[in-house]
Amino acid sequence: MTTSCEQSGPRAAGACCTNVPVLATSIVPLRNIVQGLQADFGTVLAALAFECSNDQTEGQVNRLKYLKRQMYGRAKFDLLHQRVLYAA
Repeated sequence: MTTSCEQSGPRAAGACCTNVPVLATSIVPLRNIVQGLQADFGTVLAALAFECSNDQTEGQVNRLKYLKRQMYGRAKFDLLHQRVLYAA
């Protein structure tokens, strides 16, 4: 006989988190975090299991947003375009 924790898959692993003592706490933000993690447990497991990442993409998007904030209200798109190319 196997318990739910010995079965495979994100659903079985999520079953192990139903007896978390934090759910009985009176600290509402902490309880909300645990409930959110339980709801997305498969996603959390996948994020921890895979080595692929979006760091490079997120960094480029962050850089572009930073440049747009710097240039807001100063010039038109052509100057922003030159600034983005120069910063790269």
